Amino acid sequence: MYKLIACDLDGTLIKSDRTISEENIKSIKEANDAGVLFVPTSGRGFLSIQVTAKALGVFNKKNQYIISYNGGVITENYQNKILLMKDMDHQVADKLYEEGLKRNLTIHVYTLDQVYIYHISKEEKEFLNGRISYIEGSWQNLNFLKDQKILKILYENTNYEFLKKISEELSITLPYLAMSFSSKRYLEFNPENVTKGAGLVSLADYLHIPIEETIAIGDSLNDLSMIEKAGLGIGVNNASYDLVPHCDFITKNDYNHSAIKEVIDRFIFNKGN
Repeated sequence: MYKLIACDLDGTLIKSDRTISEENIKSIKEANDAGVLFVPTSGRGFLSIQVTAKALGVFNKKNQYIISYNGGVITENYQNKILLMKDMDHQVADKLYEEGLKRNLTIHVYTLDQVYIYHISKEEKEFLNGRISYIEGSWQNLNFLKDQKILKILYENTNYEFLKKISEELSITLPYLAMSFSSKRYLEFNPENVTKGAGLVSLADYLHIPIEETIAIGDSLNDLSMIEKAGLGIGVNNASYDLVPHCDFITKNDYNHSAIKEVIDRFIFNKGN
């Protein structure tokens, strides 16, 4: 019996119109009622996931959880109690920001309660509309954040091959970072050993749930670590071709057609084939 489902948001649970299907919401509530925890697991910060928590009926609830910043922070929903937080060394963050400036990239810098974006394009603004709030600016360094914790930095570019080339270059100069890709437009950087998979393991340990009794669902390479760690790793039908070979199961439905309901029906309630 599976007791915990860790689920990615954008491209997995959340549709292209930024909503969650009623079928998914109903199934998730039924799973929760049956004692199966449903844990939103995202590269975004937990404050930007509150709308999702409200839609799922778990906003500010005790014994409900969120894994955010790609595993860098784990919170209990009630009063957003932080159970785990792993922030980035400021010297490393400064170096990442400098490398992004050299390449004239759009750069996101995530603190605990805000996202700062350098050199944002009109297309990126449209993509982020309804997903996160942010502050845009033209800062030449990160000195203005010297007294704040930095959780994550990412580069944005819609040329996926270009981002992969950058990751290869930086894996040599900055080998102690956790790098991942999301939405085929983001190269994400977290502190060493900070991944969604590590976050899933930490939460499962905290709740005394064997990792074999967990499910992870995702669509992008930043979901790979949790898909490999979970007892059952699932990719939705629209999953990245790089992720598919690592999944135990691929859904028939994609993120726009209630893939999460399909998973819950099949693996929690044993409905269907």
